[in-house]
Amino acid sequence: MAGRYPPPVLARLAALAEAEPEREVCGLVVERAAVLEVWPARNAAPDPADGFEIAPAEVLAALARLEAERGVLRAIYHSHPRGGAGLSARDRAALTAGEEPLFPGVDLLVLALDRGLAVEIAAHRWDGRAFSRSALALPRDRPD
Repeated sequence: MAGRYPPPVLARLAALAEAEPEREVCGLVVERAAVLEVWPARNAAPDPADGFEIAPAEVLAALARLEAERGVLRAIYHSHPRGGAGLSARDRAALTAGEEPLFPGVDLLVLALDRGLAVEIAAHRWDGRAFSRSALALPRDRPD
């Protein structure tokens, strides 16, 4: 799974999280014309410092755009300003329905921050029974 997300994509995700270290940032990683892109989204959660929610209308608009452009949703991402890169109980509840993922085949990327810096990123993928976790390497050389 590590090769699925090249260093520029991971660096972009880290930069977005570090730009707003007090709140959970969120968005989509999409593939268009064989290129991965990061599409940030507005965090519509009641308390963006302690959870994330992408407005359903924003997700539907992105999916419609991807369909029109023959793109694919590869991942949903968000940051944890405190704590690790695991899926929280709130994350699991928001991203599943009836014990199944809302977006089968789509990775869930979680970035962990420590004192405002991205220190860990993990990809969570549904294996048919549960989410399995794979650590991804944050690029060493990142723009400030």
